[in-house]
Amino acid sequence: MALWGKLLAKKLNIPFISSCTTFAFNRYSAKIMKQDFKKMILSLWQMNKCKKHIQLLQDKGYPIKNVMDIIQNDNDTDTIVYTSPYFQPCSETFSDKYSFVGPSLNPPRISNSENLSQVIYISLGTVNNQVTSFYKNCIEAFKNTSFKVILSVGKFQDLHSPYENIEIYEHVNQLEILQHTSVFITHCGMNSVNEALFFHVPLILFPQTDEQSGVAYRVNELKAGTYLKENKPNIIFETVLEVLNNPQYKENAKKIAESFSQCQGSKQAAQKIIQVIHNK
Repeated sequence: MALWGKLLAKKLNIPFISSCTTFAFNRYSAKIMKQDFKKMILSLWQMNKCKKHIQLLQDKGYPIKNVMDIIQNDNDTDTIVYTSPYFQPCSETFSDKYSFVGPSLNPPRISNSENLSQVIYISLGTVNNQVTSFYKNCIEAFKNTSFKVILSVGKFQDLHSPYENIEIYEHVNQLEILQHTSVFITHCGMNSVNEALFFHVPLILFPQTDEQSGVAYRVNELKAGTYLKENKPNIIFETVLEVLNNPQYKENAKKIAESFSQCQGSKQAAQKIIQVIHNK
């Protein structure tokens, strides 16, 4: 996403490594980011503006051909990707210049304390999280139930819960909470999904952006979660019951977590960087 680093490296002919914080995208894996008709029209409308910016960059000596030359992963670029080959869509289509090192996590010490009730954790992340109706529908769905519900709503929401089983916070220690979570209703940001899967937590998928839709697609494809089809209290409640009552969701989340543990993490990433330095 930080395009200027790549552009400057290319212009100055400096060796560089792409640090890819979501999935790696090429013409195969990009198919999971399905756009709706409205977004497709908007993208086409923006093309002329993009061409003007590309021309400006070319006039200044930047060796690029088009938009995809900037934003798409390519098989000639050394790239570190923070997921496993199993979770990465179409991982077999990427060259050996790609290092799938697993999530960059620093999990707390795992607590063994038992929960007296099932915990439903709800968060839409820190950026596109101003969906007040969604939070209110979640409160309505779980009020006075046996579930313990924790909502992380950000600093822009003025929400309060009169119900003993529902707790609302501006922000939380997500890694701590996920240790005790039964189901996570999530916007499908890559960090949140990785953290949940690390603790074998099945997901209810409510993406807010194209990138998050791609992550949600892969989770659903591997059957570690399911989509929230409508933002309505009864649908939210029924979807949670569906995930809780089907142990396969948790088993499949565990399978992805096991693929993370097979990666070598920061050590592998460091070795990749050193290798590139030596090769250049």
